[in-house]
Amino acid sequence: MKPHVIIATKGRPLETKVILEALGSQSLKPAEVIVVGTDETDVAEARFANCEFEVRFILNEPGASKQRNRGGDELAIGNAEASSSGSFI
Repeated sequence: MKPHVIIATKGRPLETKVILEALGSQSLKPAEVIVVGTDETDVAEARFANCEFEVRFILNEPGASKQRNRGGDELAIGNAEASSSGSFI
């Protein structure tokens, strides 16, 4: 089973791109990554990350919990989930 990852971010577009590229260098690549930002600038740079997995970009109102919950709502039922804020770099 491949993991599904949710990244809640606000104001860290370069860091989000780095996280996506780091996920791509792991031996177990995610099935998909959902990036939940608060506006288009949050996800703009991340769109250029070189990824070998599906990445979905979603806009939502600010708030880490709200963003993670929104990302979780987008997952298919029964998928394993890992979430991160952009603060772990």
